[in-house]
Amino acid sequence: MLGKIHLRTVLLAIAALAVLAATWGAAAAQAASTTTSVEGEKMTLSGPTIVSSSAASGGAYIAFWSNGSASQLITTPGAMTGLVVRARGDQCGGAPQMAVEVDGRRLGTSSVSSTAWSDVGFSVNAAAGTHSVKVAFTNDYLTRACDRNLRVDRISVASSTASSPAPAPAPAPAAPAPAFSAAIGEYSGSSFPSSLDSYTSVAARAPRIAMWFQSWNEPLYYSSQMSGLGSRGVTPMITWAQDTGLSSRDVTAGRYDSYIAEQARLAKSYGSLMYIRLFHEMNGTWMSYGPVNGQTGADFVAAWRHVVGIFRQQGVSNVRWVWSPNIYGSGPSTVDFTTWYPGDDWVDVAGLDAYNDAVAAPWRSFLTLTKSSYDRLAAVSGKPLAICEWGSTEQGGDKAAWIRQAMLVDIPQQMPRVKLITTFNIDKERDWRVNSSASSLAAYRDVTGSPLYQGILP
Repeated sequence: MLGKIHLRTVLLAIAALAVLAATWGAAAAQAASTTTSVEGEKMTLSGPTIVSSSAASGGAYIAFWSNGSASQLITTPGAMTGLVVRARGDQCGGAPQMAVEVDGRRLGTSSVSSTAWSDVGFSVNAAAGTHSVKVAFTNDYLTRACDRNLRVDRISVASSTASSPAPAPAPAPAAPAPAFSAAIGEYSGSSFPSSLDSYTSVAARAPRIAMWFQSWNEPLYYSSQMSGLGSRGVTPMITWAQDTGLSSRDVTAGRYDSYIAEQARLAKSYGSLMYIRLFHEMNGTWMSYGPVNGQTGADFVAAWRHVVGIFRQQGVSNVRWVWSPNIYGSGPSTVDFTTWYPGDDWVDVAGLDAYNDAVAAPWRSFLTLTKSSYDRLAAVSGKPLAICEWGSTEQGGDKAAWIRQAMLVDIPQQMPRVKLITTFNIDKERDWRVNSSASSLAAYRDVTGSPLYQGILP
């Protein structure tokens, strides 16, 4: 339910208009400008909590301890011309990112680098009336040493009403689209830290994520696997529940509850950020928790929420959950994954697995492989997106050109919501490694060295 709006409507003097002009642009000479404000603690919250503080304008503010959002309907008497968020950030490996939307349209994303309360302004061009305003924290980050958080005090919206007939003002320029930026992860095996160091030597740059696979007949992780990750600035992503015959229905029925609770406590004891990629490729018939034996998307969603719910009951706050179907349309062995999505309240990152296997199928570009699935994913999830596994064969085409086109052109230009790309760097059923040839390695090093792929973790 939307919170009660606290409105403050003030006729601004010419001097105040000059201050607003620095953020919102000059107002029309014959226009009356008003400001409508809402306190953060009065907004509808999805994630943040309310914190009392005498330094906040209304005696309290909202704190985003993890990725989340706050929204509110705001009615303006005139055309909306600008929006200011009073915010501050807890810095940890970079500043918190704050995204602002009006009526579902992204105005922009700003780095909140000030640890003191400060105003962050955005240009808006919207007609008089009632508008949905949303503020979101998008890049939560946690280590043993620090915790990145966003704190929001209030939102103020400026609107302008012409007091006498005057030419319509020129529309405010649209906020520039945020530059593409993504982090790189890798899977080179589970022999840590040797496999990680081997990848770093090959790629000429350390990854942000080291991924590996764990079954449900073993612990979530072994201490040896965590060895050296933190000292190298690398975060673990554990693909958990590699197929061991378990079914979604058995999970929901409680068959594994004691095991799940034990692994939740193990995750909590790690003390630093980790990603868990639970029940991956769930839309493939090769997974026992997938569309086999009459299991449906509803069965899967119930199982996913059951696992995440147990982790929450155990007080685990250092895990981000990664939902990762296989691309859809690659053959009769996959189903449409959209009805298998657990919902934004249960997922932190949504990703895809995609391989250009020109031994088993015709050679396909990355865009041909993934774009339709990316569009489905972007429509069903409001979370940061990822490519959780990718690879290409050498056979059938030019792998080096494929890598450059995919990573330096297709993803940045056609898939801007992708924030993480994890390389499947293994010689398995095919040689997916980035160094399967000298030319492929040169192309991949162009990617790891590109400014496009120096991003923070989603």
